[in-house]
Amino acid sequence: MVAPVRIAGREIGSDVPCFVIAEAGVNHDGDIDRAEALVDAAAEAGADAVKFQTFRADALATADAPKAAYQKSGADESESQFAMLRRLELDEDDHGRLAARAAERHLVFLSSPFDRASADLLERLDVAAFKVPSGELTNPRLLAHIAAKGRPMIVSTGMAAMGEVAAAMAAIDGAGAPPVVLLHCVSAYPAEPADCNLLAMASLAQRFAVPVGWSDHTLGADVALAAVALGAVVVEAPDPRSPRAGAGPCGVDGTAGVRCAGPGHSRHRKRARGWRQEAGGGRTGHRRRCPPQPGHRPRHRRW
Repeated sequence: MVAPVRIAGREIGSDVPCFVIAEAGVNHDGDIDRAEALVDAAAEAGADAVKFQTFRADALATADAPKAAYQKSGADESESQFAMLRRLELDEDDHGRLAARAAERHLVFLSSPFDRASADLLERLDVAAFKVPSGELTNPRLLAHIAAKGRPMIVSTGMAAMGEVAAAMAAIDGAGAPPVVLLHCVSAYPAEPADCNLLAMASLAQRFAVPVGWSDHTLGADVALAAVALGAVVVEAPDPRSPRAGAGPCGVDGTAGVRCAGPGHSRHRKRARGWRQEAGGGRTGHRRRCPPQPGHRPRHRRW
């Protein structure tokens, strides 16, 4: 029996409605007013939480590091990756405003830290949990630093082999063993439904005896709905109604987001209506940009 995890007073487990995280990323383009609009959009869509990203450009890129190809799409190609990241940074006051806005809208405020100083900033804001992005799964020092704070961790597993997930869990357990939720994830943007292998959630649950969920990068709501039907207790998905994404570390530009809809819950059925593609766009062009992940490896595993 997998024990549920509690985040901000909310139980996350198999016998309660799915916990829906609206992925805001850096769709704010460094504009705090736009970031607050993302919080409002998440609340209006009925999400349980809204998630941003917390990072320092100095810790992620050198001054002359070029952009990746996906980061150049629809953006200033002459801008370096460092300049882009610097432009997208939010300071501690900005984070405080977003946390306050989330509280006003009855949302759990989450953010993914990409370095230890950023994790410390989020701790000062008294976040209810830490969201660990896939690119940091193989960063044991950061995992241990976050785990030592004793707060629940929601950990994405995109690009990872099972052994890498096991090593991450060992680092977390060795630094205090806080409650963990693992999210199955395919780090392709967009991900094809045929590649999603949702049965991997069962493999994660069986191997690590923790609640599992799905971080969705697909177009449309179908895969997310299937994930819930197969037992996902958390679904993380982008909100396509947000202001247009920039070419940042993790943005959404026409991606179909979802609300969590699962059988047996009227709450889920209502949610299924709103977290869908409204930004237009078919199956061509760039849709989701991955986080600032040094060593990013565009692959997925079938477990």
